[in-house]
Amino acid sequence: MLSAEEKVDRVQHSVDYIEAHMFEPLDNKSLARASGLSLYHFQETFREITGCAPSAYVHRRRLTLAAEDLLGTGRDLAVVAWDYGYESLPTFSRAFRRQYGVSPGRYRREGTDFWFNGLQPFRPEQLLFRQTKLDLEPEVVELERTVLRGAMRESSYGDQLNRDRFVATREQMESCDDERSIELVSVADPGSVLRRSNVNGFLVRAEELRGGTPHPEYRDVELPGGRYAKFRHRGTRAELAWTNNFIWNEAESKIDGKLDYLAPMRIRAARPDAALLDDELDVEIYVPLRA
Repeated sequence: MLSAEEKVDRVQHSVDYIEAHMFEPLDNKSLARASGLSLYHFQETFREITGCAPSAYVHRRRLTLAAEDLLGTGRDLAVVAWDYGYESLPTFSRAFRRQYGVSPGRYRREGTDFWFNGLQPFRPEQLLFRQTKLDLEPEVVELERTVLRGAMRESSYGDQLNRDRFVATREQMESCDDERSIELVSVADPGSVLRRSNVNGFLVRAEELRGGTPHPEYRDVELPGGRYAKFRHRGTRAELAWTNNFIWNEAESKIDGKLDYLAPMRIRAARPDAALLDDELDVEIYVPLRA
């Protein structure tokens, strides 16, 4: 029986093959040969390690590259569709809309993208993390409406837990006497449905601020009550981006409801004595479910 490391290695061979032959016909038999596994064991192992079928991975990757093409070139939509394996523009448009929520034409006009719906190539360390450290079985919980206050910053999603930035923000919040009340919140930019960046903040419950004049950069953020999918991340700060990537790509199949990617998502310390500024994190991730 193959170890987790050996399974990841076999799957990575097929991922590398996919990336090298993205513009060619790809089928499970050729991918199985690249992995060194039988067809049956390849399909089972790929799904176990990545959380998706090989064909789904190829589909998501091609649409991700097509989306990058739409923003980076002025090529005709029909040409882009053909390059990524779609025989007609309507077929490409339907597939694109299912992944990104908008038509290819609107996507190009808006000049931006959904960070959560694109899929970057899997890497061995990412797959091993998923296999050995990540639990994608969420708990559905009810949360009350909460108002948080703090400094918000426009940033890329990958920078959302930049330690230096949040250390500086924490030092500004001298009026807060209870570090355990801190929550890190990711909030979609309300000015755009499609965006490359989020507004992120290091916030505390507004009612727990003690005296003093609020910092001029502070703002209140309301987190609506309702049903949330609760996940747990135990790992490094860098690995948190992997956790969120797997959540958005896999979690909906495991819960009764759809993740609401336009509503605020909460990230907070899992234990009262834990810190969000540590390099090794133990945090809870609350993703709202659509009503």
